[in-house]
Amino acid sequence: MGDSAKNISTWKLLFDVVRKIRNRVADDDGRKMEGHTIAQARTFEVIMEHYPEGILLKDLARERGITASSASLSVASLVESGMVKREAVQGDRRAARLLPTEKMLRKIGVIDVITGKVSESAFAGVPAQDRATCLRVLQKMKENLSAA
Repeated sequence: MGDSAKNISTWKLLFDVVRKIRNRVADDDGRKMEGHTIAQARTFEVIMEHYPEGILLKDLARERGITASSASLSVASLVESGMVKREAVQGDRRAARLLPTEKMLRKIGVIDVITGKVSESAFAGVPAQDRATCLRVLQKMKENLSAA
């Protein structure tokens, strides 16, 4: 198999794994997500990574690698459902800091359980050393792509 075919095969495998993880999270515990999408769940995670100081929408979009309008749509539905609140930023009328509501803080425990189950299922039968290697490789890939 040539290098080009190996590259295509590697990326296809990676994309297949990601798709299966997304589907598993959506299927296995969709009722616990109360109708929220995987993208919104990722938005939860990013907002929580910046708790308690909060995060601006433009920074959320940058971290998620999506447009500000896509981030805004995701956040709007989270605000509407009472999961996220916007707090005014002193000195900038247009900016708002995104913070979790008490409802969201309770919900995070459920999301952690869901992602933990999927992770355990995905890594079932994989030795701890191989898991660690996989995570290091994925982290390095992320760093390489972020630097590009």
